[in-house]
Amino acid sequence: MVRVLIIISLLIIILMLGVNLTRAQQAPNANPPNQINLAQADNPWRTEYVDRSINPPQQVGYFPSLALRTSDDLPYISYYNLTDGDLMVAYRFPSTSCGLNWTCDQVNEPEAVTGQNTSADTWSDGELWKLGISYYDSSYRSLHMYLLSCDAFGCNSYYITVDTPAIPAEHVGHYTSLKFNPAGTPMIVYHINNYTGPDSLMYAYPVTSGGNCGEGEYFNQWNCLTIDSGEGIGRYASLDLSWNLQPYVAYYDAVNGDLKLAAFVITGGNCGTGNQWVCTVIDGQDGTNVGAYASLKAPGWDGAPLRIAYYDGINHKLKFYNSLAGSPMFVDDMGINELYKGLSLDIDKDGLAVIAYKQLVDGPAQQVLRLARPYLAYNDGSYGNCGDEVSGHLYWRCSTLDSGSASTRVADFASLAIDSHGLARIAYSELDSEFNIISLKYTYQTSTTFLPLLVRH
Repeated sequence: MVRVLIIISLLIIILMLGVNLTRAQQAPNANPPNQINLAQADNPWRTEYVDRSINPPQQVGYFPSLALRTSDDLPYISYYNLTDGDLMVAYRFPSTSCGLNWTCDQVNEPEAVTGQNTSADTWSDGELWKLGISYYDSSYRSLHMYLLSCDAFGCNSYYITVDTPAIPAEHVGHYTSLKFNPAGTPMIVYHINNYTGPDSLMYAYPVTSGGNCGEGEYFNQWNCLTIDSGEGIGRYASLDLSWNLQPYVAYYDAVNGDLKLAAFVITGGNCGTGNQWVCTVIDGQDGTNVGAYASLKAPGWDGAPLRIAYYDGINHKLKFYNSLAGSPMFVDDMGINELYKGLSLDIDKDGLAVIAYKQLVDGPAQQVLRLARPYLAYNDGSYGNCGDEVSGHLYWRCSTLDSGSASTRVADFASLAIDSHGLARIAYSELDSEFNIISLKYTYQTSTTFLPLLVRH
């Protein structure tokens, strides 16, 4: 009996330590990770449907964006139901509304045809938590945001019109990317497509008064500022905040075929409203086509690199940029078809990159979901199997997570997140041409749990 009580006490202490570690991981970190292989790259994977309907046939699962609630890693997935024209959000909850243990809710205003190009993020301070989703509303060609704010007494939902077209030729809000800062303030980058003039990459954030955008009850309660402009500028925008809260944006210059990076500097920049941004070409030269489908992670601690995963349309490869390495490197083949390249980057608990992406195999007929990580993440003495060499060894290890088939295409869109335990999770779409449906899928690494062995004497 005494031995059982001791073991129970030890388990309680371990659980308490786990809670403290999880909370610490939510704060901006000025220190590098300990490099003790917490990423658990070898943990097994499971795959399941989140939202799928064969009878009647439904086309859901477009533009998924995965965000994990910081307090408990609960997954939230924003996505677009093309059949009904609705913005949707799915989350883990015992329910029969969709999938196994998933709830799928329509969250846009009923009269709107909306929900394209979704980007989701979560925030928590322990007492309050928020889910934010930025998206394109095709009914009004405008940028919208859905905000769910919850505390101990319940949740409230808000539908916010952030920016609208200034002229009939503008489409405002494609390629959105949303992040909360540590104070819980949402920041959004997005693209304005202008059919009669230059395009723009924009940056929006809420203000208490004196703003220049927002509509209805939010009129002039947002600032919408230009980061960069020009023909073809601003597609595939990806926003992230560094450890010292500096915003960075990776984006594509479609006319010149370049990957560009914008860094917020307040003063002394070379682009944007008030020259508050520095815009530079990261990869590209005359005649190239690199930088589409960019996914960026800002430096996570003092001295850490900035990293970007993106598509090289000249060589049809997945490419990776590390600011400390300088020269970009190839990771894996992706295929020739450039329509909807699923591509998403995150950083594991060891500070190593993890990339989920779509690959075309055997021509355009079959698509697969792949994962790339540096071989160092596996800590098994073996080297990589794809991409460029580093110190005489292939640096990346690439593996297939969902192989698709002749009638199914997977990962037209993919969104990756690393949870507080270092395990990877991916939301993505699946097109089934046999049933003419598109479904939302979810694949995730599972934890390996060891229970104490009790021996009774």
